[in-house]
Amino acid sequence: IQMKIIIFTNFFPKISETFILNRITRLIDSGIGIQIFARKNPSLVKAQEDSKLETTVHTDVKKYHLMDYVRYFPKNSEGLLNYESITEAVKSFHPDVVHIQWGNLGEELLSDISFTARTIVSFHSYITPKTWNVKYSGFNNVFKKADVILPVSNYIKNGLLEMGCDPTKAITHHMGID
Repeated sequence: IQMKIIIFTNFFPKISETFILNRITRLIDSGIGIQIFARKNPSLVKAQEDSKLETTVHTDVKKYHLMDYVRYFPKNSEGLLNYESITEAVKSFHPDVVHIQWGNLGEELLSDISFTARTIVSFHSYITPKTWNVKYSGFNNVFKKADVILPVSNYIKNGLLEMGCDPTKAITHHMGID
């Protein structure tokens, strides 16, 4: 029986996020079934930090036919995330693991959803100790509902621990290069 993992991210495919792309392609290379859930496609809607639409797509997106694995988050009539539809889509895939990229996305999703699959949340460099208390009231839903929390550095891990993250859940997972 093949293991199945859902990857949640904000934008896909995003040329500057090869670290997420590499995780996905390695999972596929390992024989793991994947589904990608993304908020937006940056070639159709620009990312908040970008000044224009992305026109460059990594060659692995085509090589691995990754667009066949992508589902974009359903929205409700008010344009907000439709948590009920997301929950149903996740259940229909029957994942063993839900891996949410980005702590802020994890906090948003886990505020209204409890996944039955093992849940992992990665914290990348989006947040730093100087900004996380300003931008967020915290990551209480992530700390409570995630089974594993993967900060990409000890610096971020220490900040998460200061915010109340259970030290038994936090494992520093450095992002390497291929």
